[in-house]
Amino acid sequence: MTAAPGAAAPHQSLAYRRDIDGLRAVAVLSVVFYHARLPGFGGGFVGVDVFFVISGYLITQIILPEVERGRFSMLGFYERRIRRIFPALFVVLLAVLAIGCALLLPDDLVELSRSTVATTFFAANFHFLSQAGYFDAPSWTKPLLHTWSLAVEEQFYIVFPPLLLLAKRKLGGHYLALTWATVAVSLAACIVGTNNFRDADFYLAPTRAWELGIGSLLAMGAVRAPGSRALRELAAAAGLAGILYAVTRYGESTKFPGVTALPPVLGSALLLWAGTNGTSAVGRLLSTRPAVFVGLISYSLYLWHWPLLVYASYVPVRVLRVPEALGVIALSAVLATLSFRYIERPFRGARSRFDRAVMFRGGVGVSLATAAAALAIAASGGLPWRIDAQVAALEATRDEKSQIAWCNFHRDVHGPKLWARELGDPNAERASFIVWGDSHACVLAGAIDSLARQSARRGHLAAGGGCPPLLLDGDSVHNDICESTNQRVMRELTSDPGMRDVVMIGRWGLYFEGHGYGPEQVREPIELAGHDGSGPHRHEVLAHSLVETARRLAAAGKRVWVVGPVPEVGFDVPAVLARARMLRRTVDVAPALSDFLARQHAVLATLAELEGAPSIHVLLPHELLCGAQSCDVIREGRPLYWDDDHLSRAGVSVVLPLLQPIFAQTQDRAAVE
Repeated sequence: MTAAPGAAAPHQSLAYRRDIDGLRAVAVLSVVFYHARLPGFGGGFVGVDVFFVISGYLITQIILPEVERGRFSMLGFYERRIRRIFPALFVVLLAVLAIGCALLLPDDLVELSRSTVATTFFAANFHFLSQAGYFDAPSWTKPLLHTWSLAVEEQFYIVFPPLLLLAKRKLGGHYLALTWATVAVSLAACIVGTNNFRDADFYLAPTRAWELGIGSLLAMGAVRAPGSRALRELAAAAGLAGILYAVTRYGESTKFPGVTALPPVLGSALLLWAGTNGTSAVGRLLSTRPAVFVGLISYSLYLWHWPLLVYASYVPVRVLRVPEALGVIALSAVLATLSFRYIERPFRGARSRFDRAVMFRGGVGVSLATAAAALAIAASGGLPWRIDAQVAALEATRDEKSQIAWCNFHRDVHGPKLWARELGDPNAERASFIVWGDSHACVLAGAIDSLARQSARRGHLAAGGGCPPLLLDGDSVHNDICESTNQRVMRELTSDPGMRDVVMIGRWGLYFEGHGYGPEQVREPIELAGHDGSGPHRHEVLAHSLVETARRLAAAGKRVWVVGPVPEVGFDVPAVLARARMLRRTVDVAPALSDFLARQHAVLATLAELEGAPSIHVLLPHELLCGAQSCDVIREGRPLYWDDDHLSRAGVSVVLPLLQPIFAQTQDRAAVE
């Protein structure tokens, strides 16, 4: 076959390569072990990026020769996609939905139903992106979260074939030029997005397309095949090293994708490239029977493992121990093997007894049926008849988070509205206090509002999720809106002598430690420039910032009230309690006081330093929330939290006496001061 203009070289052979299935095995096991939280696989999420490169490589090998010969058919292309994707996917979707009807709380079942609809129409990435907010449920409670990657691939396949047709018909067959341009634009957007729109960068096809495009470029012969065995050996070894480095060295704090996606993506490309016209030691390793077998079942294994892990942890309402996680992985492998043999294979290949018409009618039918079932479950409210009144009351506590939906700084930090909410008596002559902080400040704002009204005082709330009331001396903050608005809040405070009281509230342990509590996975809200984000240096920087911010306010004549840390639980408290009752299990998720003191050691030491300073007062919620051994999560049958770290109305009522001294001083005494 003669190379088309712009193709640079003949396309690679369509001959089966065992090493590619071995590479699939590396990809899927990396993801599975990462999701199972096995030690040493903190960066296993890059397995998805390996899959993207492989997919781009193989799909281009299949469709580009057809495009060049004028034989490409969109119907034929999507028939192959339906045969490859639909059978196993919809079996898993229906199984996950059925299990969810038995196990999940109504709210969780509604969310599963909505994500099922999104997955059915390959829009899961948009669905989960819309849930990537600060207050959203953690990833390990979403059984279909992993299907976002399928959506990215299918969206790429909607655009890529027409681009190849465009290149043939309008650009003289310059496939390489168009693909290089696509890769360059997508990679640039990915790098920029990682620093500014990380959630969108992670989930959306335009910022992931370059990874599939790298595979496409290889299939187009953009790089001449290695001409010597030594070069193949070196390329294969370097490629595997790039992937393993990312798998073992990356973690939750890694800025990803963007530049950090290059090692696994280029590593995958090197492995594919090294095997184009010969073998290597790494290639032979990837071609062994166990590796090839795992690669063959990798699609079904990817589909099954995550919902099983989610459900397995949902029942005991805790993170799985390593032996338990390994057991779930083994079960996933068994189901994946059966799925490959009896669900995937009968629909694939020229010998399949299901013709094109059957595949399209079946594909449409199963999609509509699955979506209809999921929508019916969602419309019912998650089959609420399955739970009793106490479970319903516990679950209803989770809805309290809707009361702080307004908890964010104004998006235009230079606009006229600085305050998130007005507090206290609207008839008071002027505002005399401010509550400044993050979502924990929003939670306490209602109680402070009531106390202020009783004292006939008016004030402001300046609060935003993940935005501590700190001035960080030039260190970079993850959200520059927080940094800019905090600077503006400080200017407003220091320039207004009538603003007498400043209440500083934050989830201090999260900022000081740089990570969530226990099993909670939360993005680091403060990123310290030129630093790995943890350890003594972080404590020193945050402690200095807290002390200096409070002292600067006191020096400006303000009474400063620093509210200390609320104990974190690590689990969605009302959900865990409701789930346990529904499943007739007993649970104890109350954090030990010793754990709280250990996590908050640097925070409490800093607050102790502040406590003796003039005009600075420290209020410690844990003194009312904790006993001698542990910190309460429920009192008199009412959860004290509406998630894992935000107090519910019942929890706020417990700490209310702590806040009363802020407004206990009379206006006459304040005037004297």
